[in-house]
Amino acid sequence: MRKFSRALYRAANDAFAVGRINKDEMRVLRRARWNPLVMHVLRRRVLEEAELTGVWAGDVRSLDWDNLLDFLKEMMPFIIELILMLISIFADED
Repeated sequence: MRKFSRALYRAANDAFAVGRINKDEMRVLRRARWNPLVMHVLRRRVLEEAELTGVWAGDVRSLDWDNLLDFLKEMMPFIIELILMLISIFADED
């Protein structure tokens, strides 16, 4: 999980640097990194999508983190939307 979190944050920083996401979206991502439940669901969903698109073969041991990083950068707007949705869902459960 730690490698995924680092890759996600690195991809977000890169996306922010080129204007693909804004400061508020960056804040959302930083907040999500500290919520284990959000990160678990996010990781599972992103890896499912990576597998469906052929970026990942389904074996964590063979995961190409550089390739995943590029994928995360491309998916960043979707990832932010997913995080917002998960935060909303989990907040409603309190």
